[in-house]
Amino acid sequence: MAKIIKSIKESITLKQMIKEELQKVLKEGEGYVELITMDPNFRNGEKLIKDAWDDWRNGPLTKHNMIRPAKQDLIKYIVQQISKW
Repeated sequence: MAKIIKSIKESITLKQMIKEELQKVLKEGEGYVELITMDPNFRNGEKLIKDAWDDWRNGPLTKHNMIRPAKQDLIKYIVQQISKW
């Protein structure tokens, strides 16, 4: 149970970190991030990313000390991809 709770907390942290980075890139202030995140397509994509993250995080080859750097790499990658749009 503790592992599940920890995984949920880390997923929430990842989601928050991505949102913060998106806000920087999109220069939120007009409410655009909120409008974008209300779109079901965005929510579906967000769920796919979260599920892939959880699969990797809970995988047999993942070590605890890999998680934080992997989060930072994932966030950087997502922001880079969005910046290309």
